[in-house]
Amino acid sequence: MQNIEYFNFDCAFIGADGVDSKFGYTTSDLSEALKIRKIIEKSQEVYFVCDSSKFHEVYMSSIAPLSDSVLITNERDEVIEEKLKQLIC
Repeated sequence: MQNIEYFNFDCAFIGADGVDSKFGYTTSDLSEALKIRKIIEKSQEVYFVCDSSKFHEVYMSSIAPLSDSVLITNERDEVIEEKLKQLIC
């Protein structure tokens, strides 16, 4: 994780175990969540790439709120879309 401090990223493509309108992006691994948070901090643009099976799943370690990135996925979800619209406005 210390090595991440030496990098600056134009954009980051990140995965997560869960995507939820209330809890944002989550994972079951705390050390992974901490690494991803540092990568987000060092990135100009952040994209989460999560398929629809991750929707409405919540794991113990929070990575980031939905507002911190763009979500790339294979299907639409009305609840998550509505939350993203609220965050943009």
